[in-house]
Amino acid sequence: MDQLDQLLQTADKWDSKYIIAAKVAIRALSPTEEIAERRIKKYLSKDRLEEFNLANSYSKALFRRHLLLAASEWEDELYKPGRVVMMATFVDQDWAFPDHKIAFDFKAARQKVRNAFAGMDYIAAFEPAVYPDEEVTTESGTGSLVSFHAHVIVWSTSETKLRAHKLKIGKRFTLQAGDEKLSFPRLDKLTTTADFRKSLQYATKMPVVYERVEEDDPISQRHANLENIHYYKLTSFLHHHTIFEA
Repeated sequence: MDQLDQLLQTADKWDSKYIIAAKVAIRALSPTEEIAERRIKKYLSKDRLEEFNLANSYSKALFRRHLLLAASEWEDELYKPGRVVMMATFVDQDWAFPDHKIAFDFKAARQKVRNAFAGMDYIAAFEPAVYPDEEVTTESGTGSLVSFHAHVIVWSTSETKLRAHKLKIGKRFTLQAGDEKLSFPRLDKLTTTADFRKSLQYATKMPVVYERVEEDDPISQRHANLENIHYYKLTSFLHHHTIFEA
């Protein structure tokens, strides 16, 4: 339990940065202070956590705790001899949008992942990443790139089997320009139970913001600073959905 609490504290610190930034953005961009406070109370406040709104960090923290507690009961089974646990990360061209018109379809994306991993055991979660310095253009116009991705923790009898499956299903996911430089889909081995717990924590955190580091070889990502408008638009989309949709 002490190890779990320490792991959750790390995630909670990250979530607290999100909630502060989201509140600042709503106050800055709402037409009146009264409307801003009403929006914050309705979507971001701790007393609404049981609604499991996807924009609410307190809801995400509650969900994360129960997921990790439940997952801890599977660890002996997952890490017994003859088993391997890995985390795959997928992106898709249909999951990328300009920030002024985020239209991610959770239902369709969930079905795409289900089809890709049919007959296998896994846990999956979707996360949006905002690239403030990259633009994407669609019929609705041009804006900062918001790209959703799926983290899939999957287990099987061998690493070879999972890597072969990744190659088989990888062609189902069409990469957004630039993602091919990051070697999607990724597949990383979770060697220990600590790796497994950290991956669940990572997959259930509040949205992380990125920018590509082009000078690195291979291309990598790092945290990027968002402006109020980015947080405002992302929160405006997320509050229409529940954690369970993601």
